[in-house]
Amino acid sequence: MPSSPMANTQDEIYTGWKSPAFCDRSTLDLLYGCGATMYLCCWAAVHLNVPADDESAVVRTIRKVRWMFVCLIMPEYIAWRAVNELWGARILVEEFAAISTLQHWTLAHAFLLEMGGISLTTAAGERFRPSVKHFLLLAKTGRIVVPELPREDIEDKSKADWIVKGLAVFQILRFALGLMGRALQHSPVSTLELFTVIVIFYTLLTYICWWHKPKDVNRPFRISTSASYKELTSASKSNMYEQFRAPGRRIALTDSNRSERMKSIPAYVPLGSCLLVTTGFGPLHALAWYYHFPTPAEQIIWRVSAIICSVLPCVVIPLFSSAIQDRLGRRRTMVNLIVLVPGVVMYVLLRLYLLSESLLSIRSVPAGVYRVVRWSTVLPGIGA
Repeated sequence: MPSSPMANTQDEIYTGWKSPAFCDRSTLDLLYGCGATMYLCCWAAVHLNVPADDESAVVRTIRKVRWMFVCLIMPEYIAWRAVNELWGARILVEEFAAISTLQHWTLAHAFLLEMGGISLTTAAGERFRPSVKHFLLLAKTGRIVVPELPREDIEDKSKADWIVKGLAVFQILRFALGLMGRALQHSPVSTLELFTVIVIFYTLLTYICWWHKPKDVNRPFRISTSASYKELTSASKSNMYEQFRAPGRRIALTDSNRSERMKSIPAYVPLGSCLLVTTGFGPLHALAWYYHFPTPAEQIIWRVSAIICSVLPCVVIPLFSSAIQDRLGRRRTMVNLIVLVPGVVMYVLLRLYLLSESLLSIRSVPAGVYRVVRWSTVLPGIGA
């Protein structure tokens, strides 16, 4: 069988479950190291939008866990959203510069507005969250007076979870150092460790893009106005539900007395960033092309999945963009939908397989996977 630098077939002895033993790492050590790293990465990376006022803590927790699961299954999707939102926030800052009352607003303010963190309160006590474009229109025409909103106040309201982020950084460094040591002593790594590296890569990209985005803000900032609800909404009736292309999504105006939930759909899909982020996931899994798998069938399915996950986004994403444009009132093509839906389903199923196979494959791995890193051998100076 051909070999590659990433191949783990160099050991002829294969083993299944490995119990704790002196100088060896066990299967539990492997599972804990990868699981803890992925959990901390996903928890630190996910930045949710501001919830509705009537959303309970239980619902918020469920929503957080759900998006963490999405981050684990499809980290490239979360990374693409982060890239897209950063792109939109930067354009929003340019929009702020053209409005005198918003010239001091920064990327943090742009993210806050885009994630539903601004709520308007009328003299009658009516509350609603405006769309991005509607808010800019109201500020530009002077229908609302935007108060001072220091960046420090946003950071104070944002739950930074520095302890969790610190633990995530520590675990990533520890994990990376371990892999580096294994590479230096030519010890194989498992598919689960490779999958963990991929999750780390995409969550780091996500976190960098969302560096200025407030995290876990549970209540919006209230801006009071003497104008009535009718006066505010009559500024431009069409703008209440109009798309704003800059941030790449729409936030609909909703009455807080009913729900105040944020309805959003992607409004602009930058194909370049989307393809660049998503198409890298399959090739990264192809690094395990020559890895040992419990059965030849699993190895073949892994290879096929890696290839399809590399190619499928190049087909699905342009069709998805076209479908979004159709939703904005352009001509709909049934061909796009016929190809898009099965393509998305296939991609998700393949992604689930890659995750499950990463776990299942540890039932038969090269014995060297459980070999501990002996730093005195890898770096002789340490043991001197």
